[in-house]
Amino acid sequence: MFSRQYRPEEEQRHNVGDLINAFGIPNPVVQEIFAAGGDLAQAMPEYEYRHAQHQAAQMATHAFRLRKQAVVEAGTGTGKSAAFAVPGFLHALSTGLPVILSTSNNTLIDQYINKDLPAIVDALEERTMKSHGRRLRFAMAIGRSNYVCKSQLKYLMTSGRYDKYLDALQLIK
Repeated sequence: MFSRQYRPEEEQRHNVGDLINAFGIPNPVVQEIFAAGGDLAQAMPEYEYRHAQHQAAQMATHAFRLRKQAVVEAGTGTGKSAAFAVPGFLHALSTGLPVILSTSNNTLIDQYINKDLPAIVDALEERTMKSHGRRLRFAMAIGRSNYVCKSQLKYLMTSGRYDKYLDALQLIK
């Protein structure tokens, strides 16, 4: 028996288009939504078609359909939020199951909740009302590490090490 040491540099990298072909035929609904004159473009004046975003959305759609995981690595400005959220919303509508989008970055959470998701819901409203008779919904769930613990805050303040938390205590009273 021969063993071989793992070498990351030998790991195959695949083009997103190749992965879509491996998953199957592109979803026509996703094509319509992300097209230059599609749902997103009609509802969002700032929207511009991005090929990489469309491919990532197709990959996410097929991953949802096949109940597989998909990992997409793309640069800032690619439109990853919509590329994941649109297929997630479509999957939730077709299955009746909730979909969870997760990030550890609070700035990105704020972007999802205050900008991206409301814009996507508005863009897809006509389509979802026609096909399912209801508007898309989303909610934010925050993990325990994002809450203020009153007893820990009180300890920090009385220790004299964290004066900046005085304003925070006023907010939670």
